[in-house]
Amino acid sequence: MINDFSQITSFFEELNGLLKRNTDVFLIGGGALMKYDLRDETKDIYKL
Repeated sequence: MINDFSQITSFFEELNGLLKRNTDVFLIGGGALMKYDLRDETKDIYKL
């Protein structure tokens, strides 16, 4: 379970090391809301 936006950032940094060409990535849904500290606004993501 992802509890912090830094975990998302770490994932994309690791993925970047595996890719052979530049790729655009768009973060939508709960991850995007987490980025802007709106995490509580979704029904599918709960703070523990």
